[in-house]
Amino acid sequence: MSESDDDLKQWLVTRRRLRLLSMLFLALYVASCTLTHKLGILGVPAATAGAFPLILGGIISVAALAWILFCFLRSPSPYKAFGPVPDAENVKPVRKLWPLRHPVLLGVLILLIGIPPIFGAWIPLLAVPGAFIAMKWYAQTEEEHLLRKYGVGYRLYLESSKCLIPRIY
Repeated sequence: MSESDDDLKQWLVTRRRLRLLSMLFLALYVASCTLTHKLGILGVPAATAGAFPLILGGIISVAALAWILFCFLRSPSPYKAFGPVPDAENVKPVRKLWPLRHPVLLGVLILLIGIPPIFGAWIPLLAVPGAFIAMKWYAQTEEEHLLRKYGVGYRLYLESSKCLIPRIY
């Protein structure tokens, strides 16, 4: 077995673990939203909240889910929806599918912002910066693996596109 095969297997195991941890985080995040709402911890009181937080959170969440679905439908393969897969034969920059390298992660970040207002709980929004840092770490880890695998062509792609937030980062 070659070193690149070992590297690929190690990366796939790491990626599987990261996805499992992210699903666990999302479940705990939603649970914290419902719990803070139930206990009335730093949330909007039900009598004064009205429908605005529910509608705002619903619009943000539906837009995020639609974006994630759009990313999967627009990508030629499910893997490419999570990030770029350059052409291994060419060292030329790959055709950009998106103005950013990790469009699904952007959708998940927007979804994390939209969930708490649905429950009228604002304190879980404090976890969003931590989730952004974790997404940034995940993206960098994946890009390091792809850079080792594809070399110069992928480096050109990294230099010509943004990571998570269009035109900013």
